[in-house]
Amino acid sequence: MHHMHRPHPYFVREEFKRYHRYVRFSPFIFLILNMIVFYLSVYYFNIKLPIYILIMFLGIIMLKEIGAIIYSRKMSMHVMKPIEALKEAVDEVSKGNYGVVVKKYPCNEMGELIKAFNEMSIKLKESEDIKNKYENNRKTLIANISHDLKTPITSIMGYVEGIQEGVANSPEKLNKYIDIIYHNADYTNRLIDDLFLFSKLDIQQVEFDFVETPIKAYMSDLMTEQKIELDEKGYEVEYLDELSEEKELLLDRKRIRQVIINIINNAIKYNDKREVKIRCILSYIHEGVKISIEDNGPGIDDQYLSSIFDKFYRGDESRNKDIGGTGLGLAIAKELVKAHNGDIWCESQLGKGTIINFTINTLS
Repeated sequence: MHHMHRPHPYFVREEFKRYHRYVRFSPFIFLILNMIVFYLSVYYFNIKLPIYILIMFLGIIMLKEIGAIIYSRKMSMHVMKPIEALKEAVDEVSKGNYGVVVKKYPCNEMGELIKAFNEMSIKLKESEDIKNKYENNRKTLIANISHDLKTPITSIMGYVEGIQEGVANSPEKLNKYIDIIYHNADYTNRLIDDLFLFSKLDIQQVEFDFVETPIKAYMSDLMTEQKIELDEKGYEVEYLDELSEEKELLLDRKRIRQVIINIINNAIKYNDKREVKIRCILSYIHEGVKISIEDNGPGIDDQYLSSIFDKFYRGDESRNKDIGGTGLGLAIAKELVKAHNGDIWCESQLGKGTIINFTINTLS
């Protein structure tokens, strides 16, 4: 089977440029040649015609060639030059230089073609940027996973070796070692669970069980449960329901519960006060409800507010696992709220505390 030999792009480009030069200059050459031929015909063949007939013939020849010159110029300006510019842009895109556009183009079919190419090139550039962003995120994710898994696993291995070597030579010390091993194993398990959930959320593979839910009753039950649990740990929890009447919302009860628990745990985890106070407020907004969770923690600097919903972001720059989190709680909360077509945002003042708000729309 024979394959057609494709010429090198350089030779194709040079051939096109030669053709372009021919289109531009050939009418001038033919005009000069026609005038020379006309002059020689009159002079050598001694044509005896009235002067006005000769002038008329000369005028017809010149009009024809001038028309050809005007046509070739328009052809050059509106077709050949745009094609040449388009070819150069296509060559750049084929090299991977996405986003290259042809800035000047005529208002005709060729212009529409170039406009379509420009849009394609810009979309390719946007796709490449998104691809690079995801690749960088993937590398960051792998680096963070490696760091966060290595620390507890190393700790577990160290304490297991201590037990094997008889370092834990008393029941009290043995129990302490086992508690530390359990704490690290539990942290590792939670990290893996959070990573698995976040990865599924990121590729939109999480299955949701949306059901019609009376939000006042749902929030009352949930916050009563949280208040009992957190009161036992010495945390003060307050719940305010500002809705005057019941509202039916379409939501996944398990996932919204996870959002609220993640936010509360995050508020407790970074709180620097001896008396930790959490307040949850259910309020009405147009087309839905807003749930606000306030704390009396240290607050967040304005420059970091947009980062707290990023995966693996921690207020503690040392990224010490002893604060008890995986760095994915708020990132997961954000994705779960987005899956409910809601918004989530943060308000904070240094030294006064933080409020994390999210919305859920009513049934439509």
